[in-house]
Amino acid sequence: SDAAASLSRLLQRSKNHDDELVLLWCLTTSFIHGVAEIEAASCNDCVKYTPRKGRDDQIEHELRRLGFNVVDAQSSRHCVIVRFIDGDEAHRAVQLAALVSNRCFPWRAAHPWYSYAGQRRDTPRKCYSSGVFFIVRNSLAYPPPCDNVTIVAADVTPVMNQKRRSMTFSASKCSVAPRGILPFVLYASHKSTELKIEENGQVWSLSASFHGARETLKFRAPDQEVSRNLKSIRDNLDAEFHLDVDALSARRRIVEDRRA
Repeated sequence: SDAAASLSRLLQRSKNHDDELVLLWCLTTSFIHGVAEIEAASCNDCVKYTPRKGRDDQIEHELRRLGFNVVDAQSSRHCVIVRFIDGDEAHRAVQLAALVSNRCFPWRAAHPWYSYAGQRRDTPRKCYSSGVFFIVRNSLAYPPPCDNVTIVAADVTPVMNQKRRSMTFSASKCSVAPRGILPFVLYASHKSTELKIEENGQVWSLSASFHGARETLKFRAPDQEVSRNLKSIRDNLDAEFHLDVDALSARRRIVEDRRA
């Protein structure tokens, strides 16, 4: 709790955007397996409500009573589409519905609504491809605050259905990082990552394993100064923590010998 309080004070006190970027870098490095890149997912000005039985006509009135700026509401089959004054207001309404589950409200659930399907694109790590990866609805990162972001989940919980036929991966304790931070963190902080330079130096091809699943990710190469800085971090990362690689190997050999 002391560490959490210290981090909170640092964020509140920080007037330098660089401090926040360093913290996001550290979070991404620590929870690299929980990184998901999401495109076209921010909340527009419409929210789809699932009403409680016989209470669909109460949703607009209840939202106005709670202080939301509602433009209009249209009842559809088994749902009510509410249009707010802007995306921020709609985002706040989705958050309220996710955080409060009370029968006094006339809705069961609320989700961002889009006029056509297939708009949102989630790209989690390949190790979660056996099931559905989603951000828990009561997370402040749901829906993301902008279209193209990197979500860093500190906790990804696998949940199997009762028939043990399908898996879902529930991402929680999420932070929102800038789009494009993943390749830098992978290259600089994880020595096992393999880098190949392609297309005359224009593309970085990074290969890494996440929970046993091998992935090859391609990104636009950074400029030379950024590349030099990343290489310096990568080459000197162990030295920063004063790790004696030979001593570490010797300790591992002793442990293995004692196990034998």
